[in-house]
Amino acid sequence: TANDQTAPLHRSKTFTDESLPAGNAVAARALLTLGHLAAEPRYLAAAERTIRAAVPGMLHSPDAHAAMLLALTDALAPPAMVILRGTPDPPVAWQRVLAEKFDPRRVTLAIPADATGLTRLLADCAPQGDICAYMCRGTACSLPVTDPARLAEAMG
Repeated sequence: TANDQTAPLHRSKTFTDESLPAGNAVAARALLTLGHLAAEPRYLAAAERTIRAAVPGMLHSPDAHAAMLLALTDALAPPAMVILRGTPDPPVAWQRVLAEKFDPRRVTLAIPADATGLTRLLADCAPQGDICAYMCRGTACSLPVTDPARLAEAMG
């Protein structure tokens, strides 16, 4: 509501999907991703509170809470992140490895070597040589991988 309007009688907090995913579920997933990238516990806690508030509805009618169930999945098992550091446009060999190993839950970020103002997690993934990759889950990242073939092995 606008600042000059009177307060509404009730501000609904829906968790069910309709023609679009529930806004609270989308926000929870975004907070989880941001919380892991920024290593910011308050974002993770806000996402957890949102998911916990939706549990009764998810138990009663899980088919109406698909987006919130995805948020719950992300909270229980954070998706894998591949962070590429180095040249602004990853070479074809790196792109091919990422395309061959499709995972709908994997987030891939290409961060130029000279990027500034990064979150703690991204800053800790320092560039090594022309390009390297880090495999991260939650706020824990692997050592840098400097060969596309090794990245393919690490991605399984």
